[in-house]
Amino acid sequence: MSSPSDPNEPRRHPLAAHFKRRSEMRHEIGLLRNLPDDEILAACRSTPGFDDLESIYNFYIDRTHPHTLQLSFGNRSMFRMTPDLKKTAAESGPTLVYSFSGEQFVTILYPAKSDIARTHEDHLFLQIGETSAIKLIEGMPGDLRDLVAYAHVSSVDMESSFYEDVRIWALRWSCPRGEDGKFEKPRIWLTLLTLAKFGTRTATTSLIVSILKPMGVLIAGVLLAWLGFEAGLIQ
Repeated sequence: MSSPSDPNEPRRHPLAAHFKRRSEMRHEIGLLRNLPDDEILAACRSTPGFDDLESIYNFYIDRTHPHTLQLSFGNRSMFRMTPDLKKTAAESGPTLVYSFSGEQFVTILYPAKSDIARTHEDHLFLQIGETSAIKLIEGMPGDLRDLVAYAHVSSVDMESSFYEDVRIWALRWSCPRGEDGKFEKPRIWLTLLTLAKFGTRTATTSLIVSILKPMGVLIAGVLLAWLGFEAGLIQ
């Protein structure tokens, strides 16, 4: 076996692995962007609640930005004035974005926003990391269910079901998010970390936390599985 300093070993460029990963990821996002509109729309229209939202907002498939596939609902009038009485209020529908950045994919869910109200978070990261176009396409039906649920939950005028409320609550706790222009880690892991720090203060609380932590992870995993999430893609 050759040692790292063996002069006879073929020289490998230190950035070779980096460029190889970038090339592979660009190929994968290219495959995703080449997915025909008909296939995307078929997946959309098989999602419960999508047709109603499309009739309200209209729906767009956008490949304008390089290395990005964007599925978004448009704008709608809210048929009432803004709080300052200067114009008719409008609401933009939610958006699902698949994008390649650096050496990894990100799947981002943006909420509905209006001149009257908005969510605390700017967006949710459904997935961050290396993956493939096939896995993203296979996961698209679940992402579209999230998109429809997020529309109902984040719109000021729409009603959401109990299932949708729980689904978005789970996403808000288990996914990284953007908030006030900053990247925020998942709330569930921050909660567990806080418990872990608190639990080390005494032997009793340490024992309690050591029991509760795996239970909390198990419960979260079961909840995510019930809601149809791929927990392995949430980092």
